[in-house]
Amino acid sequence: MNNKLGRAPFFTICFFVAVGIFATWQEYYTPITREDFKILATLRIPLLLGAILVAYALRKNPFSVLANSLICAIFLLYTCLGHYFQPIYYACFIQTLFAFSFLFFTSRRLHFVLTTFKAAAYAGFYLYTYDLVKYRQGAETKADFLTTVFIAYGLALIIHHFFTAERGMREMANGRFALLGRHASNIVHDIKGSISIPHLYLQEARKSLDNKDYAQAKEYLATMEKSLVRTEKTIFDLNQLSRLAEGDNQSFKVSEGLNDVLGILAKRLHDVEVKVEGDFELPGDRGVACSVFLNLILNSIENFKRTDTLNPKIEIKINPTLRTITFIDNGGGFSKEALSALKGQQTTAAKASSSGLGLYLVRENLRTLKGKVSFQNVDDGAKVEIKVG
Repeated sequence: MNNKLGRAPFFTICFFVAVGIFATWQEYYTPITREDFKILATLRIPLLLGAILVAYALRKNPFSVLANSLICAIFLLYTCLGHYFQPIYYACFIQTLFAFSFLFFTSRRLHFVLTTFKAAAYAGFYLYTYDLVKYRQGAETKADFLTTVFIAYGLALIIHHFFTAERGMREMANGRFALLGRHASNIVHDIKGSISIPHLYLQEARKSLDNKDYAQAKEYLATMEKSLVRTEKTIFDLNQLSRLAEGDNQSFKVSEGLNDVLGILAKRLHDVEVKVEGDFELPGDRGVACSVFLNLILNSIENFKRTDTLNPKIEIKINPTLRTITFIDNGGGFSKEALSALKGQQTTAAKASSSGLGLYLVRENLRTLKGKVSFQNVDDGAKVEIKVG
C-alpha cells in the first residue's frame, strides 16, 4: 500500500525538478547578470539534487516525517532563492503550497506546522529582502507566463490522477462492498434457515418410519433433499464472497482455473457436455477468476433445469489472440429483465443464486481483473463474452 501511495509525492517531485531545470535554463536569458546567474544556478542545483533523493525516500515511505519536512524546506528555499532574483516567484510559492497539501501524506498536525512555517518564512523573507531585490522592475516575459500556465496544468493532472480519481474509485468500491456486505448478511440468514429445516423434517421422517408410514417419510426426505440443495447453492455464494479476499496475484492459465471449477461442480455436471477450447495466461487474482467461472457455469446449470434442456451443453472458447473467454450454452438464454438490468449496470440475481449475488458478481469481479463482460442470447441459449487486458 505504501508503494502505491508513494507514487504521488514521487512523481510530483520529479515534475518539480523538471520544471526547476527548465526555469533555470530560461533565467539565463533574463536581464540578470551572468555573475548573479552563476550564484542562482550554484545554489539551485543542490536543492534539485536533494529533492530527487527525498523523492526516493518518500516513494518507500510516504509518511516519513523527516522526508516530508525536507521537501517542504526545499520548496521554501527554492521559492525564496527564485524570489530574490525574480520577484514573480510568488506564483511558485502558491503552486508548491497546494502541491504539498494535496499530494504529500502528512498528519494534520505536521501539515499545519510545516505549511504555517513555510508561509511565515516566505512572508518574512519577502519583507526582509524588500529593499535588497535587484530586479524588482523586471518585466514579465512570455516564458514566465507560459511556465506558470504549464505548471498549473501539470499540477491539475497530477492532483486529479492521485487525489480526485482515486477518491472516486474508493467511493465506488465502498458502495460495491456495502452491497456485498448486505448479500453476506442474507447468506448467513439463508444458511441458518437451511440448516434448521432439515432437522425438523428428519424428526418428522423418523416419526413416520416409527408409524410405518413410508410414503410420508419419503415425502419428508424429498423435502429435506431440496433444502440441502438450497444450502449447497448458498455455500457456493458464500464461496464467491470469500474468493474476493483470496489470491496471490500470480499469473495462471485460464484452463487451470476452469478445471478447478469443473472439479467442484463435477457432480452437478455429470449429464452436461462441457467443451473447452484454447488457453492463455491470465495475470491477476486466480480466486476472483474462479468465482467468475463458477457463477457463469452455475447460471447455465440452473437454466438447464428451468427449461428441462435435453442434451445440455456448455462450450467455453478461449481465444489467446483476442484475449477473450466465451461461454455458450443451450439452456434457453437470459430473461429480458436480466439482460435489461445487466446492460443498465444494475444489480440482478441469477437463478443460480438464492441470495441475490448472481451475475452481479461476475461483472464486479471482472473490474478487479480489469476486464469487460457482455451478455446476450444466441439461438437456443446464452452467450457471455469476457475480454481481459
